[in-house]
Amino acid sequence: MKPKVYLAVTIDTECDKGLKWKVQQPLKFKAITESVPHFFQPLFNKLGVKATYLLSPEVIRDEKCVEVLTNTLKEGAELGTHLHTEFIEPEINLEASFTKERQNSLNPDLEFLKLKNLTDLFISKFHFAPKSFRAGRFSISNYTLGFLDKLGYEVDSSVVPNKYVIDSDGSIGHNFIGSPRQPYYPSENDPIKPGNLNILQIPVSTNFSIVDKLPASLKKIWHLQNKWVYAIKYPIKKKLRTVLLRPTGSKINLEEQFKIIEDYISKGESVYFVMMFHNVDFIPGCSPYAKTEADQEKYVQNLTKIIEKIKSYNGEFVTLSEMTKIFKSENK
Repeated sequence: MKPKVYLAVTIDTECDKGLKWKVQQPLKFKAITESVPHFFQPLFNKLGVKATYLLSPEVIRDEKCVEVLTNTLKEGAELGTHLHTEFIEPEINLEASFTKERQNSLNPDLEFLKLKNLTDLFISKFHFAPKSFRAGRFSISNYTLGFLDKLGYEVDSSVVPNKYVIDSDGSIGHNFIGSPRQPYYPSENDPIKPGNLNILQIPVSTNFSIVDKLPASLKKIWHLQNKWVYAIKYPIKKKLRTVLLRPTGSKINLEEQFKIIEDYISKGESVYFVMMFHNVDFIPGCSPYAKTEADQEKYVQNLTKIIEKIKSYNGEFVTLSEMTKIFKSENK
């Protein structure tokens, strides 16, 4: 029996960046106001994709961005939220040069206030409550999902299975080693453990690596991206690194993308894929990735081929909220 296959294409939607992800100041939004109506939506319509735009606070504050993104709702898109903590009260800094602060570095009271203010800002601009969320830099804390549950969200997609990051100061950016790959209801105290929260966790789709073959006890202590891993020869390191289902980036390899798809489909009766990228990834001059129109065309080709691969398995293209409804109906 062929598995049922679903794909949510999620876009972390932010202000224009530049080399090394430096924020363009004063804030600019070319990768939204020009690119969403004239590039992204025509491309998505051509491919049959229903996009989920996850909006950072500075985007929601901009009236032209709100107008453009509201129009995408008529084309079947979904709008949710995406927290870069610099750009929302308390302790807002709209002149930040980088969005480096991690959500999980905040004390719980401050994190909740920023999440609540982001949610309230969204409601004030779009006149409905957001249902979907992703943390900036995937940096959810042990409190985030409980906070989102209280704020009425239905789905989070911040977990990246087996991804482990240590920041330059030695602190853990996030540790998702051992998390489920398919949707689950998470624990209130640990985002990678199943539990009893009402919010659904739908992880970003990633490759199956050596880590997946380890016993659960070893997964907890296997810190793949610690500093020592960079001393390992590339053929070994390549097998250890976490590859996301995404069409953009300096290390994107279509064979790896196809392998992710094939591995997931080989392991389930229903398969829920989440692709992620940033709106700025595709737009020349707005991120470190697309420096030229040729780079942009390469990423369009990557996206098209990944979509065609999923179509070959009779994949259905849905938003995050629609995927949540499907999962609930299939797992009553």
